[in-house]
Amino acid sequence: MNKVEQIDNHESVEKFLSLAYFRTGVIQERLGNPEEALRAYHNYLMTETPQYRAEVHYRMGRLFEQENEPEKAVQSFLSYRESGEHFYASEVELRLGTLFEKQENYPAAVDALQRHLEKVENEKSEPRIHYQIGILHQKSRR
Repeated sequence: MNKVEQIDNHESVEKFLSLAYFRTGVIQERLGNPEEALRAYHNYLMTETPQYRAEVHYRMGRLFEQENEPEKAVQSFLSYRESGEHFYASEVELRLGTLFEKQENYPAAVDALQRHLEKVENEKSEPRIHYQIGILHQKSRR
């Protein structure tokens, strides 16, 4: 085995590879390169490292929304929901509610907005969300 193969197979490279993918994704996001960011985040998920997994799903969901790929955004946000993380939980539920409404999946939109209300700390937005839930109930009865 030559020196390059030894370095490539070294455990420390594997250990930090996932972090490199995550940081590359963040940098590409900030540079306004969503496709490159998504590629880096996908590579991160392929490493199966748990440390930033939930955050990567959240960031991918936002990027897929930005790129007008609602189905992929929903999948990413649902993966975030399943992670059990709480930092972006209320925002994720609000975004899911909006995405489901656009897809005319009103029961799922209502569920997401109700989850949002359970998690939201800003009481000022509650009346607007309750109003939106009422509208969704009306739409689902059509």
